[in-house]
Amino acid sequence: MQLPRGGNIQYDGRSAKETLPLLRSQIGYVPTDIELYQDMTVYKLLKYLGELKGMYHLEQIEALIEDFRLSTFRNTRIKRLSAGVQRRIAIAQSLLASPQFLFLDEPLNGMDSAERKLAIAYLNKYAEGRTIIAAVHELGEWEAAADRLTLAGSRSGWILRESRELVIQFAI
Repeated sequence: MQLPRGGNIQYDGRSAKETLPLLRSQIGYVPTDIELYQDMTVYKLLKYLGELKGMYHLEQIEALIEDFRLSTFRNTRIKRLSAGVQRRIAIAQSLLASPQFLFLDEPLNGMDSAERKLAIAYLNKYAEGRTIIAAVHELGEWEAAADRLTLAGSRSGWILRESRELVIQFAI
């Protein structure tokens, strides 16, 4: 196989190389294993990550801090916070600059049931007109909120659900 030696990535008809902050602002991501800057405070981390996405209006940071119930931790260093609070921060940072595409890999790990409900309710509301892809093992919490659901597994094959009705099932 021969690897490509050149090319150009475009988003919305523009070169990604020339509009990197725009591209960064349109994609949010939460990995399974989050690594936040442990010595930063919640506010400083969100402000810094917002600036990387080309976002300089602090109103959205304030709104995310409020929406994810992070106000009491605003000036607390990340390393002093529980796994659930750190996960809420990770989700909040993925929403900076209101991205059109959100990729979540096990976003609820380490959260208690109240935090999980808060995150799912927020993401369900946020999803209007956007694309959110979440890789999860526990589907029960997500099933009611999803418009489309794809289940994958070596034993069960692939199942595609659309509008909460079974559309196609095919075996592997």
